[in-house]
Amino acid sequence: MYNLQKICWLFLSVFVVSCAPLYVPNVVNSPMLSEKGEVNASIHAGTSGFDVQTAYAMTDHIGIMINGSFASKDSSTDTDYHEHKFGEFGCGYFTSIDNVFRFSTFAGLGMGKANASDTYEFFGDHELTAWGYYNRFFVQTSIGAATDFFDAGLCLRGSYVNFYRFEYGSLEHNKNKDNFFLEPVLFARVGWKMIKVQSQIGFSYSVTKNWDLDYQPIIFSFGLCFRLNKSDL
Repeated sequence: MYNLQKICWLFLSVFVVSCAPLYVPNVVNSPMLSEKGEVNASIHAGTSGFDVQTAYAMTDHIGIMINGSFASKDSSTDTDYHEHKFGEFGCGYFTSIDNVFRFSTFAGLGMGKANASDTYEFFGDHELTAWGYYNRFFVQTSIGAATDFFDAGLCLRGSYVNFYRFEYGSLEHNKNKDNFFLEPVLFARVGWKMIKVQSQIGFSYSVTKNWDLDYQPIIFSFGLCFRLNKSDL
């Protein structure tokens, strides 16, 4: 997983030049639940580091999810790095259509801490460091199709991110810095009924024009998804 994470960051650096991104969007959890008692769990490596996600169907239409995202780089040896710890909880509605098509909408709240550093050359070498504590509220809607061997779909997540304490360029701020992001992703899973290989790609678009903190605009991940239905027990 660690080597895959480095490959994802290398892939990203070819297309995106960013200074010291504080907000790095986590993998979008789209569990595509279908019935009461179903459990969905997944692990991912990608642009957000390492993600662990779970979802559980409390009823035939109400589900909950708990997600965690972690990125760690050795700041003692790397001058350019991003690291964060982030966790969130969500609850929502889901339904199945003709036992194949899935629709769901979830909302939730999370909190995290991020650190970042970057060096750049402009009339000499310069280093920019940043850290911050933040909350995030999200609302998302997913639509797709699921079979025993292949799943695919589209998810649109709207995120409100609020940094309530941060340091940027050696200046510490205790005032709020907030922003709205639109984060659409495409995802696909291939494998068997209970375990599939999953990939996700999308982007994060800043809606607020006066947002002056750096963020990660690309969402990309690769991992494994595990599903256990009540009928499988």
